[in-house]
Amino acid sequence: MFSRGYCFMFFAISGLLLAFDGWNLWSAGFLVLGCFPLVVYGVKRKNFLSAVVSVLVLSIFYLYGLYHLETMSTRLTGEEANFKGKIVSNVKQSTSGGYSFQVLLDNGEKILLSFRQEHDLKTIPNKYDYCNFTGELEIPPPSKNPYTFNYKKYLYEQHIHWRMTVNENTLVCDAGEGLLKWLDSARSKAVHKIVQKDDLETSALISALVFGERSYMNEERLEQFRQLGVLHLLAVSGLHVGIVTAFIFAILLRIGLTKEKASLIVFFFLPFYIFIAGGAPSVVRASFMCMLFLVITRYRINLKGIDVISFVCLVLLIIDPFYLYHLGFQLSFLTSFGLLLSNKVFNETSPILLLLKVTVTAQIISMPLFLYHSFEFSVLSIPANLVFIPFISMWILPLSFITVILDAVIPPLALVTYNLLSVSTHLIQLVLDFVSTLSWSVIALGKPPEWMLWSMYISIFIGMVLIEKKQPSIRVMGGTIMLLPFIIQFLMPYMNEDITVTMLDVGQGDAIVVELPHREAVYLIDTGGVVQWGEQDESVSPKGPGAYVIEPFLKAKGMKEIDLLIMSHGHLDHIGETCYLYEKFLIKEALYPKGTPISEEGKGSLECLFNDKVEITLAEKGMNWSVGKNSFYIFHPSGTENTENENERSIVMYAVLAGRTMLFAGDLEEDGEIKLLENYPGIIVDLLKVSHHGSNTSSGEALLSQLKPTYGFISAGENNRHGHPSTEVLQRLASHKTKVFRTDKQGAIVIKINNGIINVTPFLP
Repeated sequence: MFSRGYCFMFFAISGLLLAFDGWNLWSAGFLVLGCFPLVVYGVKRKNFLSAVVSVLVLSIFYLYGLYHLETMSTRLTGEEANFKGKIVSNVKQSTSGGYSFQVLLDNGEKILLSFRQEHDLKTIPNKYDYCNFTGELEIPPPSKNPYTFNYKKYLYEQHIHWRMTVNENTLVCDAGEGLLKWLDSARSKAVHKIVQKDDLETSALISALVFGERSYMNEERLEQFRQLGVLHLLAVSGLHVGIVTAFIFAILLRIGLTKEKASLIVFFFLPFYIFIAGGAPSVVRASFMCMLFLVITRYRINLKGIDVISFVCLVLLIIDPFYLYHLGFQLSFLTSFGLLLSNKVFNETSPILLLLKVTVTAQIISMPLFLYHSFEFSVLSIPANLVFIPFISMWILPLSFITVILDAVIPPLALVTYNLLSVSTHLIQLVLDFVSTLSWSVIALGKPPEWMLWSMYISIFIGMVLIEKKQPSIRVMGGTIMLLPFIIQFLMPYMNEDITVTMLDVGQGDAIVVELPHREAVYLIDTGGVVQWGEQDESVSPKGPGAYVIEPFLKAKGMKEIDLLIMSHGHLDHIGETCYLYEKFLIKEALYPKGTPISEEGKGSLECLFNDKVEITLAEKGMNWSVGKNSFYIFHPSGTENTENENERSIVMYAVLAGRTMLFAGDLEEDGEIKLLENYPGIIVDLLKVSHHGSNTSSGEALLSQLKPTYGFISAGENNRHGHPSTEVLQRLASHKTKVFRTDKQGAIVIKINNGIINVTPFLP
């Protein structure tokens, strides 16, 4: 039943993980996966040779992992200023208008370079160009929020320890030479020629399918593909490689070549295709597998598919062990491995039923991993794949290749196929736009912990084994077992007894998520925002903290709804992401401070909510409500403040959380603090959200003397232009023995309260 060759793959993965991360659930889990078949079948057959080879593979890859880490150490000190090197990645333009690319220095180390196009730089450099430049090295910043993209880790896995912004007018590049440069130049010209055509979305789709280049695709469109569960169709994968290989093979046979010669030509073509298609792990895996199958067929080697994929996996891990951490690598091998292991399900099946079985099986296999990385899934993913897989693979993909080929040799004919693609792409857009309006179609289960991810895959394995049985009752049992971990994952937040207050690091701004026990309510206090200074390029639309901090955090926690959005006051750094977040989440109710005039930023945010009939309440002193055993009181504003200072109209909320007290002070300044003390002379608090990012216009001596906070929490941007938090405020807090936590230094701050016990954990130590 088992081909034990894949056990060696598991031992190799375990050895690498053991070298990289030590003993943990992953390294131990893959070790168990490798041992289990050998114990069950090897001992019974007294096959001790397999056991010896397994230990050897584990040891070799463990030592190789340690060696790889040793070679990963940087050769730079950070003091260097003058550099020379070859560009080894595509030059990409960022949303902020700059350019970035990787450079392999003469000393053999890679760095990430970024620059803005200066007036004397007439052309943008290209891959394989050789450049001279000067600048100051800096270490990439770590991730400062839970569940956000870890940029530093991402660069490290690409063997990059440093990044640099080039000094003005110092980047000088000479055009590269050689076969790789010629191939890259031809690829770039072909992509550029396609994307210059009238329909940018159609051109971007062709670029993604043929060349593996998705940078031209609209981010919103990519998100729609992802939410529907069909984003994998835009990656050059095994299906693409199979179609290209079959097409070339058929042409070679048609012109009179023998099968042996045709196979040989295809074999040597595939490495070039890897390069043309962008070199993603999925296309490398598929191309290597295809090459190996050609060799096996040619020399009639007795190897099963599951052995082939295991061998290819081992080869890729030798080339770069950090492939282990690439989502594309994980999905590509996991799905292929799972389908091969489930081959009995696909026997004696009609083509339509085969498509259904393969699609459902692939979706089930990939779902836990998708959930781990994207925190949600679409209930329409299976029917969507049943429609999109044949439509894209049998129509859009071949037509895209034909269009690119015709565009190079007979441009007028290419216009015909391009227009056909444009009409077809428009149909896809209509479907995506319609499905994106169905909020119920996406279920946010949150990010499963590692033990839950293992539970999901164990249950899937057991469930699929049972589904292979003929008895209906056993099949129902198998389906139930597969669903059980997903149900538990959904219910976990409702079993949590903690009150959790998370102050997210949104730079110079505020965003605080309050989660009450058993998911009784989720509050969002402020949204952060992108504060811009001076003239801005209207063509550049940088993402704000709503997209890169708050959205992933809420989704990773399994939150699709915000019960109450509290907009403390009308400044952009507090409410700038309101409209974006409303597009992504259901906001049931909003609070905005009572008073006039309403700021322009406040008007924009309120209009977003008002137009969609969100209930908006103007908050004023005296309002209060309770949820379970937790109570909330609005202490400020009175609604009659006669001031142009928006900070002085901030909502100040006093909360009693499991017997502990916390004051959320917005950006209230000293005059407002005096009024607050006059109105509430007896209050003391355990936890204080320090007002106005720690500005010296707030947190006066009188306030701190009365409140006597045990903990103080300051949200401020790292190295912000205002100098927040001020030294005076920090000194005042220290004099009152208040323990201070700061987002600029420690990233997000997580406060958990249970049975009156307070536990504060900064994201960074």
